Amino acid sequence: MLRRQLSFRMEDQMNRRFSRVESGADLKDFFDRGDIASRENRWNFEIAWEVANKVGGIYTVIRSKAYVSTEEMGEQLCLMGPYKEHCARTEMEDIEFPRGNPLLDAVNTMRTRGYKIHTGRWLVDGNPQLILFDIGSGAWKLDQFKSELWEKCHV
Repeated sequence: MLRRQLSFRMEDQMNRRFSRVESGADLKDFFDRGDIASRENRWNFEIAWEVANKVGGIYTVIRSKAYVSTEEMGEQLCLMGPYKEHCARTEMEDIEFPRGNPLLDAVNTMRTRGYKIHTGRWLVDGNPQLILFDIGSGAWKLDQFKSELWEKCHV
């Protein structure tokens, strides 16, 4: 009898929880293409080896959520990863960020320091912004990066 009561109570709690979720705020309020995020200066940077670089399952996950993420964050979303020419030819459209975009300033600063960086749009649903790094162009600073990580983070 006690087991049955607990079962009903748990089921009732679950039903209420899910009905709250279903009857909650309209999802359209969240999918404003970054309007609220822009006003609040909120950004979302997703950094992965698999961004515009088809190498496995993580690529599929990132690609499949690109549309929804762009609908929610708009221009406040930026995906970052390595530049692989053989993938970039079919995966991205090379485009510079527009004037006044804070990402353009950051990218140009890195370029003046000798890093090769490609910017554009990923050719998937949602067309999120991309910053792709030519890993070889920063190899000469690898020892410095490792030293700094050890000194500041003990990594």
